[in-house]
Amino acid sequence: MKRVALVAGLIVVVASPPAAADDLLLTRLAGEWIGRGIVRQKPDAEPERIYCKIENELRAGGAALRMEGRCAVADQTARIAITLTADGPGHYTGSGGGLGVASRGQTKFTATGTQDRLEIDADLINTQTHETAHATAVIAVAANGRYGVQARMTDKETGTPFTVSEIVFAAK
Repeated sequence: MKRVALVAGLIVVVASPPAAADDLLLTRLAGEWIGRGIVRQKPDAEPERIYCKIENELRAGGAALRMEGRCAVADQTARIAITLTADGPGHYTGSGGGLGVASRGQTKFTATGTQDRLEIDADLINTQTHETAHATAVIAVAANGRYGVQARMTDKETGTPFTVSEIVFAAK
């Protein structure tokens, strides 16, 4: 459960698009998505395959996006639920929960973005240790109805930065 919990928390953060009334990026990310990729828990861990199914719904006249769904590795699954809100042109905030972030409250994050790229800065709560972990992520939207998500963090034991997940989402 620990692997998917952490990954789900990162995906909640990573797959979170920006928000603004009629925001182009929000509009591009609304809908149903299937994600496939890899995830690793530690810098030296073998990558595992991950599968996600997420539905993104515009709310508040396009000023918010609600994301709900599930992600799974071979032997675990985790729920994702997050809401994003516009703070002004190119600036966003988000909060949400899921198995990866809910043990001591919700994850909160900030993001900056353009119509095809979002950079996220977040603090996650580890569901096993209740310690916080810092993560960064980038979402890059392609013109072909896909977007890619890459999440990075630093291993607390070794201080080594590593890529936690790389997932490509396609419209369902």
